[in-house]
Amino acid sequence: DKKQFEVEVDSLVDGKRYYYRHVVWNSFNRYETEVHRFTTLSLYAPTVTTDSVTGVGHTTAECHGAVTADGGAEVTVRGFCYALHDIPTTADSVLLCGEGTGSFGGMLEGLAEDAIYYVRAFATNRVGTAYGFQKSFKTQLTVIMPEVVTGEVTDIGQTTATGGGNVTSSGNGTVTERGICWS
Repeated sequence: DKKQFEVEVDSLVDGKRYYYRHVVWNSFNRYETEVHRFTTLSLYAPTVTTDSVTGVGHTTAECHGAVTADGGAEVTVRGFCYALHDIPTTADSVLLCGEGTGSFGGMLEGLAEDAIYYVRAFATNRVGTAYGFQKSFKTQLTVIMPEVVTGEVTDIGQTTATGGGNVTSSGNGTVTERGICWS
């Protein structure tokens, strides 16, 4: 009478070699098989790189990264974490970019103008989350027309007059010239 059996063993250490044999008893004897061996998988967090940050605009930036090794387990989440402070994590703002290994990219949107951001690529498998090296970038500032208030014309003579004004706003840019025009 043949009976198939299966035993699950937990709490094994990853990357370790184990030896085993099957043992069966009946009312008369004990039977043992030859010794077998297996090695548990060596699992670790994925290996990920943060590549370039390109196309930085007023409120957007395009990020690039890659998962170069899965750590022996499926990469279930990958993307970018970013913040206005150093060393962002997945507890900060996150842009998800799929799963698996290989290159990936995405567009960060809704960023503040004229701000320094820090970004890192990340990838997660069942062992944990790994991060690439940090990159930083500064978003652009929208420059608009400066604002000027025209002053009164004074000291009017036969061929001369005095006039001027006041620049009340540079429009987020540098005022490179100022003066008056007449006709």
